[in-house]
Amino acid sequence: MKKLDEMKRLKLLKIEEKGFYLMFYGLVFVIVVQAFLNDFKDIQEVILPMVLLVIVSIYFIIVCFKEGIWSYQDVNQKKSIVVSILVGIVGAFIFGYKLYLLNRLHVGYLLMIFLIVTILMYLILTGVNRIYAKRIDHLEDGDEE
Repeated sequence: MKKLDEMKRLKLLKIEEKGFYLMFYGLVFVIVVQAFLNDFKDIQEVILPMVLLVIVSIYFIIVCFKEGIWSYQDVNQKKSIVVSILVGIVGAFIFGYKLYLLNRLHVGYLLMIFLIVTILMYLILTGVNRIYAKRIDHLEDGDEE
């Protein structure tokens, strides 16, 4: 059996990374499509992909924090705000569709859902960023000793 040289290892890592993100976003897509197709009535059709998505997400977060690696780019407050707003828009659209099906669609409901999801997502991202920063400080202090 041949051993991989450094360049082939890097290529394999890129393939694995793209495969992971394809699987991750594919699961999100499957969950959203299945939820829309059955008009959010039967949660059993989306429970398995949701459980798998949650397990993979938790594993990814734990391993990244343990290793002190989070992203290729710098994580900052501006990115957290942008991501929170995007998630808020998607959340308002999904829940707005559900309210539309129940004949209770109102602009006030959509705005309220948008604000709640955006604020919740921002708080989660801010918390994760702080935990990550503390972990990095801890790892850097450990290297100095």
